[in-house]
Amino acid sequence: MEKQLPIGITSFRELRQNNYIYVDKTQLIEYLITNYKYVLLARPKGFGKSITLTTLEELFKGNKSLFEGLAIAQNQKWEFKPYPVIKLNFRIKSNTAKTFEIGILKQIQEVVEELLPGREGEFQNFESVEEYLKQIVKMVYVNTGRPAVILIDNYDYPLLSTLFNLETAQQIWEIIRRLILNVKDCGEMVKFMFITGLTPLLKSIPFEVTPVEDITLDSHFSNICGFMYEEVVYYFDHYLQGVDLEELKKWYYGYNFMGEILFNPIDILGYLRNNNIPHPYWYNTLSTTIFFKVIKSVRFYSPELENLVMPEKFFSGINLYQLLPEQLIFYFGITTIEEMRETFMGPVFVFKPANLSVQIHFNDEIIRFLTNRTNIYYYKKQFYYAFKAGDINKFRRNSREILKNIDPDHFVKYRFDKWRGIHITILYGYFMSLGAKIKVFNYTHEEIDLHLELEGRHYIIRISNGESLKELLRRRYHDLIKAKKVTLLGLDFNRAEFNFSRIDWEIKEKYGTEI
Repeated sequence: MEKQLPIGITSFRELRQNNYIYVDKTQLIEYLITNYKYVLLARPKGFGKSITLTTLEELFKGNKSLFEGLAIAQNQKWEFKPYPVIKLNFRIKSNTAKTFEIGILKQIQEVVEELLPGREGEFQNFESVEEYLKQIVKMVYVNTGRPAVILIDNYDYPLLSTLFNLETAQQIWEIIRRLILNVKDCGEMVKFMFITGLTPLLKSIPFEVTPVEDITLDSHFSNICGFMYEEVVYYFDHYLQGVDLEELKKWYYGYNFMGEILFNPIDILGYLRNNNIPHPYWYNTLSTTIFFKVIKSVRFYSPELENLVMPEKFFSGINLYQLLPEQLIFYFGITTIEEMRETFMGPVFVFKPANLSVQIHFNDEIIRFLTNRTNIYYYKKQFYYAFKAGDINKFRRNSREILKNIDPDHFVKYRFDKWRGIHITILYGYFMSLGAKIKVFNYTHEEIDLHLELEGRHYIIRISNGESLKELLRRRYHDLIKAKKVTLLGLDFNRAEFNFSRIDWEIKEKYGTEI
């Protein structure tokens, strides 16, 4: 009997008992629990953090039968000794620190009922949940002689939910911080602690929490969540009959956490279940509300976000009081690491869109957000046909119509008219939303030079405040393009009219074979 696609399953036990496919990560998990004690793992939504956490739960409970045939059972080094497991999930709807604390308290009380039945009355007089949890860890150790395993899922959910009420977010963070520190104070009474979330926040605020090791960008654990290409081919072979694997990779492949390149599992499972139709399966599960609230206040510039180069230190955590959209789109899974470079300033990360599906649908959302128009697909279609056919007149009309038809009330309401380079952000968003291959040569908030490739045609585009084509010809980017024909497009922007006053073009041809 063929195994089922594990769509929507977040429990390791359910996967193993109900004939679902499980991509075996137990060799990495064994390495983790053998070499680390207090661990934080951040990954975007849908990568399998909860599966990893429940795998650890069953492993530490000693449920050996669930691991038959898996790597950790086959190497026979892990003894499957049972340990008391305290599992908490911070995905609690809470508008105040008090409601968050009450939610955690209820979960801890359930732990007491399970691990210390009949002794619930001994835990009534503690002033805080963190002290309550610390005493339970001690009591469990005294009763069983075994150290406890602490598993915390979605640790940052209440923080992200209250980001725009900083006083509440800080109060909640203090509860989380003290809870972690109290657990660490238990020393030998704790066997292992594993924390998951979207962001590695607790490595930067406050500094005393740094002993919790952040493995988010540790190359040893780059594929502890998510699917490698080889894993997809091996574990899903029954479902891959007739699947164009290059097409699958084109749409969904690309996540990099300083190691193996990965797929998000939601995309793979959705694609295989829905007859290989390339919908944005993962992106449709994503809430970008927080991101767009942040960028309203910081006036982001899209070419900068999606061609980002930033020091490595900026990605060891985020600051509640200084949220950067560059960090959020990485942690949320919209961009990913292309490479790390060594510079005189130290290591820097170079980022790119996570994959083609995310590139298209994130930029669709940016366009809608900035223009307040729902007919963006009409303009996308016009651009697509213009680029495919080399129809410069259609390109001219479409570029001008897009800026002409922006909702003026929406633009003024959110002060988008005051954003430097907003016209570039909008047009760049359209280009990216076509799924085109784009390389940015140079940009400021007033101008941009880029190479766009779509359907085998090559364009070099410059948007600036004047003489754009003349400057393109001077810079000779076309000499860098390996194609027989390159079309140069120069768009001169008139700020007073908020539109393009001139759109000029010239074709450069290279004779003979492509170079």
